[in-house]
Amino acid sequence: MNQFIKLQKTKAIAVFLAIFICGAFSQAQDITGQWNGALNIQGTNMRLVFHISKTDDGYKSTMDSPDQNAAGISVATTLFDGSTLSLNAPDLGIQYEGQFETDSIVGTFKQSGMSFPLTLKKTETEIPQEPTLSEPYRTEDAASENTGDGVEK
Repeated sequence: MNQFIKLQKTKAIAVFLAIFICGAFSQAQDITGQWNGALNIQGTNMRLVFHISKTDDGYKSTMDSPDQNAAGISVATTLFDGSTLSLNAPDLGIQYEGQFETDSIVGTFKQSGMSFPLTLKKTETEIPQEPTLSEPYRTEDAASENTGDGVEK
């Protein structure tokens, strides 16, 4: 009888540890926030930003494409099961599916029958709109005049 009680306690502890570890693991994978990446399309990078938030019903997200001056693009479906992120914007024919890793999501972006690898990194800051130059440079104001219309710019 004593061994039976010890066995039950051991099983209870094992179940508790399994639940605790699973809970801690799922809490560590916070998908909410800003995720940045760039598509390489024929040698040209096109930056994408996904803004993911948690709601009572699950997740929702929007997408920005800074290089196309597009922001707040609606993503119809945002699913995350603890390891896989799936995004779907059917109005634009966009799908993304990626695997959550330690500090990134590695996956595939699909649009109009084409597939591109896309790795997303979580950041809290906006990605720069203009490239920064490492070399010093000089700027000058310039003006031109349109004498026919009497306009100066």
